[in-house]
Amino acid sequence: GGKKVRLGKKLLKIFVGLLMALPAFALLLGLLQSADAAFEGLIASLDIRLGEIFATALFGGLLLLFVFSMLFALIKNHTSDRAAGQNAYISVCDPTIVHTILLSVSVLYAVYLFSQLGYFFDGFFGELPNAYTFSEYARRGFGEMCAVSVINLILIFAVHLFVRRKEGVLPPLTRALLLFISAFSILLISASIAKMFLYIGEYGLTFLRLGTSIFMLFLFFVFLAVIIRLFRVHFPYMRMIITAACLIMAVTALADIDSTAARYNFYAYQSGMHDHLDVDYLGAGGDSSVPILLKLAHGEDEQTAEEAYQMLYWILRQHADIQGNRLQKWENRDIRDVHVAYLNADRLLRQHADEILQRCVNTW
Repeated sequence: GGKKVRLGKKLLKIFVGLLMALPAFALLLGLLQSADAAFEGLIASLDIRLGEIFATALFGGLLLLFVFSMLFALIKNHTSDRAAGQNAYISVCDPTIVHTILLSVSVLYAVYLFSQLGYFFDGFFGELPNAYTFSEYARRGFGEMCAVSVINLILIFAVHLFVRRKEGVLPPLTRALLLFISAFSILLISASIAKMFLYIGEYGLTFLRLGTSIFMLFLFFVFLAVIIRLFRVHFPYMRMIITAACLIMAVTALADIDSTAARYNFYAYQSGMHDHLDVDYLGAGGDSSVPILLKLAHGEDEQTAEEAYQMLYWILRQHADIQGNRLQKWENRDIRDVHVAYLNADRLLRQHADEILQRCVNTW
């Protein structure tokens, strides 16, 4: 009777949810395999042929839906006249379908975490796993983390937009599953940040490392805002995310990432945290690195001082016309290329131009 019909509808919704979850499941599985060797080995040992499974499920599911619809229409004498009187605007998803999709993704994430807990948490304790260099450990999984985070955000926002709710509140199970997915994303981001900090602690800051860290901290904030939104319906999370993005862009632009990286590397070298300073890379920062290069040039380490003078001479040639051992004239840069780091570097180079020329002109 009625119970069997309700059970049949529920099973159909679960099947539709599983079918809809398959593309995302396959994509996320591939990303997680690329992100971690242990998980990749686990999946390889299971000998799962995703292509065959996906193709079989897709075509079988489509055929089943077609046959089921025909049989249901014949048995119930279902016509389009009944639907004509209903609201044609159907932009919400049934919770059962949504729960099936979210549960499939959550199970995949749980298996991923369980498969490589040791490797995953080594970065939090400042330990480097065996058979990895610092750069390999920091880089492995970063791209996949970004892709998984984006997919999770799309999934979360889609659920917020389209799932049915009571009195403006998502069903408890929906919120619980979204909470798990958001918490997994935060854990994945935190692990990537920890690995990056371990890398920075060993080799110092660069523009890319600092910019990547800032981006990951922003992603962390986004998922934190999403979690708050799950329990505070009126929390303006999109406004907070957009405001945070604008503030981060403004602060990073004003702070001058190259200068920040140069200062950190210099003080890490001075304090003994790093026993070597890559002067060539430091000089690649151009105008932003001039104050630090001058400090190195006046330091006690002769080899480092010589390398610093060479980089200062290279930057000086971008600010002035030099012929032989004489500075002919200072170049006037286009106003659109003038910034604070340039003005500061230009001032310091004018003060130390003779000293730099005397030290370096014979080597160029």
